[in-house]
Amino acid sequence: MIKDPMEKYNKIHIYSPHYDDTFLSLGGYLGLSNEFGKEITSIIAFGKSNNVYKTKLPKEKIEYASLIRCEEEKKNIDLISGNLIVWENYEANIRGHKTNKNSFKRYPYEIKVEYDKSVISKVANQVRQNLVNNKEVLHLFPLSIGNHVDHLIMRQCLSKVENAFNIGFYEDLPYASKNSYIEKISDNMNSVLLPVNVEKKRLFIQNYQSQLAEKWIDDIMNYMLSISKQLDIYFERIWLMR
Repeated sequence: MIKDPMEKYNKIHIYSPHYDDTFLSLGGYLGLSNEFGKEITSIIAFGKSNNVYKTKLPKEKIEYASLIRCEEEKKNIDLISGNLIVWENYEANIRGHKTNKNSFKRYPYEIKVEYDKSVISKVANQVRQNLVNNKEVLHLFPLSIGNHVDHLIMRQCLSKVENAFNIGFYEDLPYASKNSYIEKISDNMNSVLLPVNVEKKRLFIQNYQSQLAEKWIDDIMNYMLSISKQLDIYFERIWLMR
């Protein structure tokens, strides 16, 4: 029988900047969540999207794209009997950020006051309220590996949070497969290796058809192997505040 290293936490809230981040980063562990008796809640911080592929968007592209992505997320949430909360904040490119098609980092990776000031305040208040209302829960945030601006905002929301809450961080995938996590951890964090269901993680990733997620499978799986440093043994990893 697989042992759950997080057995002390029956409820886990995962703060996902976008619709796919929860399962791309932690889908292997979540594939075991029913077996472990976990109540999982995925919180989508930037639920308003206009970013889908393979689909010609109508004039009302934000509503249409957001619906497509939300349905993909619900499909995965239903597979783990979990809960989904969507905060209807606009993702980075809708707020005015531009992508750089000639850069390795094609996504926006710098917080800009003119685009982000109001949303930072709003998201911080939403995070704070959820923490206060769920003190017994383990709250997992992105480490912001790769510095996608929406991931950075989620991390920044914790800058003034006291130690009264159970807080940890997950390694953002697929970004972690291309960027070092070292600069994102601190001396007051402990790493925890999480067992995974590999086949369910593959299924979760494949369900994100609007995001061309199948291109990421090999990178994500290779990263999970690199965590264990053992042949054919996969893990995911989180970092808990001491």
